Amino acid sequence: MVSAPETSRILMEASDNTDNSDDTKHHEEKQTKQKKFQTRVRQLVETIDDMGNPFEEDTSDLYTLDTKVVISPEVIMSVKTAESIGKAQYESVIVEGLSNNIKGFYETIKKNSLPLFELGPERKRQRHQKLRV
Repeated sequence: MVSAPETSRILMEASDNTDNSDDTKHHEEKQTKQKKFQTRVRQLVETIDDMGNPFEEDTSDLYTLDTKVVISPEVIMSVKTAESIGKAQYESVIVEGLSNNIKGFYETIKKNSLPLFELGPERKRQRHQKLRV
């Protein structure tokens, strides 16, 4: 009974704020974000129209969507094994760092240098030859 008038006042203030305020929208629902999204979708559709739909290609090669450069077998292998390498490193940190206290918690984790979607000189030549044909 004592708190009923105060509760009623708070509810009225909250309903007044939500009816007339634009603050209740998610940041991605605002007009500028929506226009940017529509522009990017339009650009993607234009690119697919110009270059062809990459999902309709009948090939087993892994290639970049924008230039259609075929990726080397080393890169394909690194993409396939990246998750397992990361999980093994995670397990190593947990076992050595947290469980057995072999390494300190703030010890630096070794960086992996996997070849990912980088073109070597040989691949660049093949790309230029394909573009000339």
